[in-house]
Amino acid sequence: MQTPPVSMPQASPRELVPRRAPSEDVWETLRARDLEEKMGQGTAHGEATILFVDVTEVLLSGQERTAHLGWDVFVEWDPNDPRARVSPDVFLLDGQPASIAPSIWQTWLPGCDPPRFVLEIVSERSRAKDYETSPLKYAALGTEELVIFDAKPRGEEAFALQIFQRTARGQFLRVYAGPGPVESTVLRAWLVVTDSGARVRLARDAEARDLVPTRKEQAQAATQQAQAATQQAQAATARAETAEAEVRRLRDELARLGAKG
Repeated sequence: MQTPPVSMPQASPRELVPRRAPSEDVWETLRARDLEEKMGQGTAHGEATILFVDVTEVLLSGQERTAHLGWDVFVEWDPNDPRARVSPDVFLLDGQPASIAPSIWQTWLPGCDPPRFVLEIVSERSRAKDYETSPLKYAALGTEELVIFDAKPRGEEAFALQIFQRTARGQFLRVYAGPGPVESTVLRAWLVVTDSGARVRLARDAEARDLVPTRKEQAQAATQQAQAATQQAQAATARAETAEAEVRRLRDELARLGAKG
């Protein structure tokens, strides 16, 4: 179901040179509170996050793309305001080495651009935040594309998948709300709801026939291919040995007939 774009209010420009920076204990108190909320999100939320990270890393590897995929890291965008922060379930830093491991990502620092892609997974404890507050915060952060996945949408205004994208003019608009599949322009793949609505993963085609495998599925497929190749080689060897045996038999038969003549 397509819905009309909804414009998110834009954050007004702010000076990023602190005049009176908050004390570090203010930052840490707020981070600790958000971390406690994250830890209480439950097993289903964690499993959905792990699956999406797994298939996205496989996708990025196949695209030969320089990017860092992170999760549960605080992203902050205003050194004057300790409330100007989010902790995405999954986020993509395009152009950053995959090997980096930031504990905090502060976008006012040199070379620290905002995440281009973010996935937020709705949990019972964060339902209002993810539907109402998250789009506003990611609009202020400067994210290019936000996906909100709800495994248990309830009500007319609840959807399995929502996508917010930034326009060339800088607006942050909801461009899709529905069941999927739907394309992520940043990931260059389609978001697909699977496992009876409990998970979201990626496909390389709009029909979701070509699902991006997990590492385990990728390894299993490689093993199956190797086994199939071995079986084909063994069958070819057996056919060659049978043919050689038949040639020998025919030669022996010709020799016997020649001896009789």
